[in-house]
Formats: sequence, structure tokens, C-alpha cells
Amino acid sequence: MISRSAASRSARSLGRMLVSSPRLAYRSLRKRYCQQSALLDYHLLGLRGASHSLEKITVELTHRCNLRCRMCSNFNNPETPTPRGVQYARSEELTYEQLAEFVDEASVKTSVFGLTGGEPTLSPHCLEIIRHIKKKGLYCGLTTNGTQLHRLAEEIVDSRLDWISISLDGPEKVHDEIRGVPGTYRKLMEGVEALQKFKNKQGRKEPKIGIKFTLVGDNYQYVEDIVKAAVRMKAVLIDITHLFFWTEEIVQKQRVLHGDDVSCYVANTDGLKGMDPVKIYEALQELKKQSWPIHIRFLPDLDLNETLTYYQQPSRFVHSHRCLRPWLNCSLLPNGDIVPCLSYVAGNIKDRSFSQIWNSARFRHFRRLLKKNRLFPACARCCGLFEY
Repeated sequence: MISRSAASRSARSLGRMLVSSPRLAYRSLRKRYCQQSALLDYHLLGLRGASHSLEKITVELTHRCNLRCRMCSNFNNPETPTPRGVQYARSEELTYEQLAEFVDEASVKTSVFGLTGGEPTLSPHCLEIIRHIKKKGLYCGLTTNGTQLHRLAEEIVDSRLDWISISLDGPEKVHDEIRGVPGTYRKLMEGVEALQKFKNKQGRKEPKIGIKFTLVGDNYQYVEDIVKAAVRMKAVLIDITHLFFWTEEIVQKQRVLHGDDVSCYVANTDGLKGMDPVKIYEALQELKKQSWPIHIRFLPDLDLNETLTYYQQPSRFVHSHRCLRPWLNCSLLPNGDIVPCLSYVAGNIKDRSFSQIWNSARFRHFRRLLKKNRLFPACARCCGLFEY
């Protein structure tokens, strides 16, 4: 249940966002509309498992990454399974023609595409597919570590990209240590400066900039500094995110109940080292006491008891009692697989059209299974649970 104070903060932030970025505010309102539509699908079509509420498609262009983030289990070691269990080589990635055909077909069901990875700017098709999405009049966002922005800034602004989300983990020394590669912070800041330079030169307001700050054991004490940095970077939004992770206990509970078909793998637990839930809570409370000229989201927004539970009892649920993500969103993996969540593959766009996959028997089976259980054990610390 959302508290009155949290709802009030959300309303004030949305108001500021409406003034500073009407297009972003529209996206937020559209997302809420889709959520209400998904609730109808969830309750009225629950036994069928169908959805007519697709809000966004996340496109994972590549699983390659040029950083080695300490809290990220996704792509650091080819010998270790990723949270999805697989890591695709460049040779397995979709071609530009396949990606463009997918966008053309999927745009019948949604107007919002989010590009991510790995590091999406390492894909040779990143800018091409942004241009294709924008030529169709659709909304396109990009999530990046920022290290390639200094060389791509002009082309990104030219592409008319709507939104760019940049990961920032702390002051320079802290950021570089967490990201595992020296000089990462400097490249990020140079990239943001280049983006602003070309936006000003071309008289454009897009792409709007958002900052993602993930709380880990050695950066939560810098949360106020990060918000100040986001303001200096002229960002319009900062997401302050509790670490999403899967422990061995969560993984085993998931496998006992659902086997290998709906499985997950131990992920992101290195980021838990040094975590102090009480101090994290206090740092966030101090931040909330202040007024900021930027929209701040806390994902999830937890009280003290919930914060303690979140980090000390990872398999226990906090804050949410159902997940609507498979009714609202799905991911396209680099090899063409369509995934509602976890490692569950609903189909591949090389074999079937997206329209056939979205409400296929296999996708509907996943939704029915999730609704029957309300939540899977793996949902306890999954980002999708708190996204909608």
C-alpha cells in the first residue's frame, strides 16, 4: 500500500515533470493508463492469460558490455550463467533487417521501445534502429553506461532519440571502482557534456536525460551527492533503486516449485556486501526532507521495516502482492527470443511473428501460472515487480 506521503511526493514530482518535460509526463500518464487496462486483463481474462495492454517492449540489442560492474552478474564471466542462464555471442545477435522488421510488426501493439543490453551502444545497429523507430513516429529510450556518449553524442541528438537513461554510481573514485574500469566516470561526464552541447547547437530538447542510481554497499552514503550531480547534468529524473538480486535460497525455491522452465540463477549478490539497511533508510529519509528541482523515484519506496526485510530476509516479499509485468511488457533478447520474465522463452521472432507470440498458448500459460501463484519466489527481489 502506498503511503499518503509517498503519493503526495509522487504528485508533486509529476507536476514538476509536466512543466519541465511534457512528453515525459505523457509517458508517465500513458503507463498508468496501461496499468489500469492490464488490471482488467488480469482479472477479467485471467483464466485465458491474454493481454491487450502492452505498454512497452524492451529490446536487448546485445549482451556484450565494456564494463565489469561489481553488483552485476549479467555479463562478467562467460563461464557463469547469467540471470537468464545464457549469454549470446555477437554472431547470434539479430541483424538490422530483423530488428527493423520486428519494430514494424510490433508497433501495431505498442508505440514505446526501450533499447538496452549489455551495453547497447556496442551494437553496430544501435543508432540505425533508433532512427528507424523515430522515423515511424514512435517513442524510443536508451539505457546506457555512458562510456560511448562522447563519440556518439551528435548522432544520438540527430536521431531524435526521446530519452536516455545513464547509470551513475557515486563520485568519480566510487563510480570507477564499482564499474570495474578506470576512467569510466570521466567518459560519462564528457559524454553528457557533448550531448548538451549538440542539443544546444541544434536547438533540441531531446533526448531528455534520466539518471539511474543503484544502491550498493559502498555508495548509499553518496545519495545526496548523486542527486546534486543529476541536477548539474540537467537530468529531469533520477531513479534511486534498491539492488535487485537473487540469492541461492530464492533460486532453489523457484526450482522446487517450477523446475527449469521458469527458472532463475544467483545474481547480483556481490552488491550486497557492506549493506546497512538502517543507514540506507536514514540516508533516503534525509533526501526526502529536502525539495529538489528534479523528479525522484524510489524503486521500491520502502519504510524502515520493509527496508530491513528487503535486505535481511531476501525471500520474503515487501510492498507488492502481484506482478503485472507480463501483461504490460516483454523483452526481445539478442538472438530473437521473446521473454516475459526470468528465463522463460515464449517464442522466437525468427520462427513466428510477434503478434503470434504475444498471446500464444505458451505466453498465456506463463501469465496464467503467475496469476495462479500470485507471485513466483523469484519475484521477491526482481525489478519487474516494482516497475508497475
